[in-house]
Amino acid sequence: MAASIPYASPSEFANAKGTHERVNLYNGRKAPLRLHIIIVGCGLGGLAAAHCLAQAGHKITLLEAASAIGEVGAGIQVSPNVSRLLRRWGLADQLEAIAVRPEAIVFRRYNDGEQVGYTKCGDRMEQHGAPYYHIHRADFHKLLFDLAEPSMTLRLKSTVVTVDP
Repeated sequence: MAASIPYASPSEFANAKGTHERVNLYNGRKAPLRLHIIIVGCGLGGLAAAHCLAQAGHKITLLEAASAIGEVGAGIQVSPNVSRLLRRWGLADQLEAIAVRPEAIVFRRYNDGEQVGYTKCGDRMEQHGAPYYHIHRADFHKLLFDLAEPSMTLRLKSTVVTVDP
């Protein structure tokens, strides 16, 4: 019997429901030809693509092999180029509530934990008005899911085995 995957639970502050209604990507422009786009995978990339393509006016169907939505993993680094997009998508307040801005990177020896390197980060990691964050992967996934979910059709238990365009 296969072991069940323990999904990480997002923070109660990882909530972006309704945010998609306040987002105005592409200055409100929509694609002149509305396409039906199928996205395979409900991970971070699939959800980000679903959100942006739906904002451009396309019909989105997202196929996911899992039987439930959840995220496995721990922390993830969000670089300034990504945090700038997330802010543009209306997630600035949520990010400030759940993400951490690291002050330094400490390198330690694997066998005894002795510190062998230290790099101060802080504000030096902020570039072009966008911060560098560390965020729990489940929280990040939940924010993106909340953005994309109202504008897509999600099909769970839908394993894609071949594609014929």
